[in-house]
Amino acid sequence: MVGGRVIPAVADDRLALPLILAGATMHATWNLLIRRGSRPEIFAWMLAVAAGVLYLPIGAWRYLVAGIPPEGVPFIIATGVIHACYFAFLGRAYASGEYSLVYPVARGLGPALVPFLAVPFLGERLSALGVAGIVGVVVGVFGVSMGGFTGAALQGLRRAFRVPGTRYALLTALTIALYSTVDRAGVRSVDPVLYGWLIFVTAPLISAPYFLRAHGAAILATAQFELRSVVLAGLMAPLAYFMALIAFQMGQVSYLAPAREAGIGIAAVLGALFLGERLGRGRLSGIALLTLGIVLIALG
Repeated sequence: MVGGRVIPAVADDRLALPLILAGATMHATWNLLIRRGSRPEIFAWMLAVAAGVLYLPIGAWRYLVAGIPPEGVPFIIATGVIHACYFAFLGRAYASGEYSLVYPVARGLGPALVPFLAVPFLGERLSALGVAGIVGVVVGVFGVSMGGFTGAALQGLRRAFRVPGTRYALLTALTIALYSTVDRAGVRSVDPVLYGWLIFVTAPLISAPYFLRAHGAAILATAQFELRSVVLAGLMAPLAYFMALIAFQMGQVSYLAPAREAGIGIAAVLGALFLGERLGRGRLSGIALLTLGIVLIALG
């Protein structure tokens, strides 16, 4: 509801999946920038700060046009708290884990949990094709993260879950499942663009006392040597999420949240190109299965 009226869902939901896929590409790219940063945890928090500042004119415009209805305030507060945890966990995961492992675990397991929340709490329903697509995405995610489906790959995954970076990736996945469900409900009453901008205002404000007290010197160093990358990531992160929020308004989050995992295949390629991480046949087979899952989601 905006200005006392319910925001209608966009009639043509065929745009939902292309929006999700474009946003997924952008999402994988700004995550790469975090991983390449010298202090990923600080970088992740600073990009949220930069995003809130850079998109202030758009946020102010949408506030003047649409406003914030009282029923939307709890969702804004909830997603701010969840996203504060999300950026902290994501930064810590990249500080101690490989991009090609952290990204699939965080981005794959999070949306896999979404249907378990969206079906009972949002009243959404899943078709047989949709369920098959979600399964394909999840299995494909594991294929990408494990480097295939062999016994050796499974052993490697078992070892990987003992690494701190992987454990933080699991916590990141939990926050993704939570905010995806909260945000699907939130954009029913709050303008999606305004809602998305407020995430990048509330999240860094909530976590500011911790970062300023514990990492003040590191923040100054990151601002001095990596400001361009921070600003670029700050431009891309909200835009990617705006696309997702608008798509959520068009279609079912149970389908669309898993479809965002196309970014995992993109991340595997980016990791190989820019970080020298291995992209073998096993990971390519996982990407193929993930892509098939997305196709089934679209058909569903």
